[in-house]
Amino acid sequence: MEAAATDDEVKWALAIQRAAQEDPDINAEMLTDLECLQHAFVAKSDVDKALTRMKRLQRFKEKYGIKLNGSYEEGVRAFRTAKQRCEGFGLSLAALRNETHVCCSNYASFMAREVRSDEYYAVVMRGEFYFLQAMFPTIAAMRAGAIFLSDGKGYGLLNYSFKLEERMAQLFSHAYPMRVEKMVMMNANWLMIVLQVALNAFMSKKMREVRCLARDRDVYLAQHRPQYPPTVLPVEWGGTLPLEAYEETVVRNLQQRYQLEESFRLPKNSSSSSSSSTTETVD
Repeated sequence: MEAAATDDEVKWALAIQRAAQEDPDINAEMLTDLECLQHAFVAKSDVDKALTRMKRLQRFKEKYGIKLNGSYEEGVRAFRTAKQRCEGFGLSLAALRNETHVCCSNYASFMAREVRSDEYYAVVMRGEFYFLQAMFPTIAAMRAGAIFLSDGKGYGLLNYSFKLEERMAQLFSHAYPMRVEKMVMMNANWLMIVLQVALNAFMSKKMREVRCLARDRDVYLAQHRPQYPPTVLPVEWGGTLPLEAYEETVVRNLQQRYQLEESFRLPKNSSSSSSSSTTETVD
C-alpha cells in the first residue's frame, strides 16, 4: 500500500480539474485524474499556472500523436524506438529512498547533427515524454521530484542541435508537470556554458535555478556522495547499476505508472476522504 494524496493535494487537483473542464481551450477528455493530481504537485493552489501548463502539454501531445495521457504499450514502443535512435544516451534510472528518481545520461553520445527530419524529432520527443512518465510511477515520486545528471565529456558541435535543445527545454520547463530538484551537467566544457546561457531564454525561473554546471564528474559525485549513493549511479560512474538495468527499469516503471493511471480516481467533491479515494496500490 502506497501513500495517498493529502487533503490539500486533492483539493488543488479538484480545483484544477474543474477549471480545466470549463476552459474552452482544454480538451477535458485528454485529462486523467492522475494528470490533474500531477499538475497539483507543481502548481499547488495556482490554478491559472496549472491551466497554462496543461495547454502547453496538450499541444505537445497533439503534435506528437499522444492520446489521453499515453498508454503503457505505446510508451514501451516509443521509449525503445527513441533509445535505438539515441543509443548510449540513457545510462540509468533509479529512485532514492524518498522516491526522488535520478536519471543519469551521457550527453556526448547523441549525434544531434544527424537529425534531419521532423519524423526523427517526433521519435525523440515521444520517447522523452514517456521517459518522464517512467520517472514518476507513483504519487510519492511525483511529490518528491526528479534529479537529472548528465556527463558532457567529449561534447562538441556534432552533438549540438539548438532546435532539439529548444524543444526539450520547452517540454521540461513549461509543459510537463514535474518538480525538478536538480539538473547537473558534469564535465562541462565551453560549449556547455554557451549552451546553458542560450537556453536560459526558454527556461522558467525555477528551472534556471536548479540547473548547474560541474567541471569534473568524479569530483562532483565525490563531493555529493551522500546525495547520490552508488545505488542510483551507473557502473561507469562508480555506481552499481549495469547498463542493461536501464531499459528494464523504464519498462517496469511505465507499467506501474499506467496501472496507477487506470486505478486512481479523485473523489467526487473536495469533502471526500482522500485516504479512501486517492490511495494508490501496487502489487
